[in-house]
Amino acid sequence: MRAMFVYEAMNFKRGLDPMKAMNIGIHPKYKFKSFKILDFIKSFGEEGVSYTDIQKFIYFELNDAPLGNDYFKQEKGWGYSHKLHSPIEKNFRRGRGYWGTNLYGTDDKKGLLRNYCRKNKDGKWVLDHYPQREENVY
Repeated sequence: MRAMFVYEAMNFKRGLDPMKAMNIGIHPKYKFKSFKILDFIKSFGEEGVSYTDIQKFIYFELNDAPLGNDYFKQEKGWGYSHKLHSPIEKNFRRGRGYWGTNLYGTDDKKGLLRNYCRKNKDGKWVLDHYPQREENVY
């Protein structure tokens, strides 16, 4: 059987792209974490949500806290003071950079926040626009 007869047997019209007709191929999957994160940001409206709260949502809600509940607590550690040119003791969060590249991006690729969100006057992230149907979301 020739391919065009197979498509006709499946009720395809000639000239119609079978990939689009069968709803397969590259298109957004709304179950992906990226869309869940954008929905989380959208739920705060114009009030916005902080970067740390987005990281906590990903860690606790989407990943079920794989390293325990103390991952975002402040800890004392050693850092480096560029002003004093010496090591100093300072506070930091263990989960400070969690999902950072995916959220903010790199020099070459924008992340979720820089692509679809903007900062409000308080410095919190607000959803600017939702991805289009045919747009790839990473």
